[in-house]
Amino acid sequence: TIDRDDLIRNFERVEKAASTDETRYILNSVALKVQDGKALLVSTDGRRLSMSPLDTAKIKDGIYVIRADAGVAEALKSLAPGELELGVRKGAEGAENIQLKGSDGRVVTRVIDGSYPNFEQILPESETTHTVSRADFEKALKEIRPYAKEEAKANSKKYNRASDMVHIEKRPGGLELSAGVGEAKKAILVPATEAAGPFQKVVAGTIVMPIGPAEGAEPATF
Repeated sequence: TIDRDDLIRNFERVEKAASTDETRYILNSVALKVQDGKALLVSTDGRRLSMSPLDTAKIKDGIYVIRADAGVAEALKSLAPGELELGVRKGAEGAENIQLKGSDGRVVTRVIDGSYPNFEQILPESETTHTVSRADFEKALKEIRPYAKEEAKANSKKYNRASDMVHIEKRPGGLELSAGVGEAKKAILVPATEAAGPFQKVVAGTIVMPIGPAEGAEPATF
């Protein structure tokens, strides 16, 4: 089972990073990966990656690949709030379908054939954990948003989908947020409040993530 609202919120969050290139059909999707009882939604277009955990999910281990931009989240909103039962069934033509059944109806969507790429191998590894103030992080995102919009405009000439994006890189003393192109570029350092181990042990790596509103006031850990 999985909570309807939890699934909708996280599906809408990650599907924005899915590819729109029809020649890469396996990336036109959102993958629901369940391993050791922990569920994660993920999508990528090969250039950016978005992931979000599903804390309420109690689903059998496996990878379920669901078409993005197919109205799945909107269809789920027509069901009553509460727990949904997830099942995989074969349709009349032999294709597998995912069924999400609620108390007052169900949503059925076809599973995309093929193996989803191993996204975990491209994730940057780090020997330390740094914690920054969520308030400081939100303030930096707000300040850098206009520069991210300019970068998105420039990227729209290269890619068929370009969203407001911010680059996040670990630096000595905190996290550096940057966005923009050419002279219209800005970088902001959000100071770390905690560090587990020396900063110099950080493995260099840049994470690119979409800008979106953050909820709650608790610290953000990276």
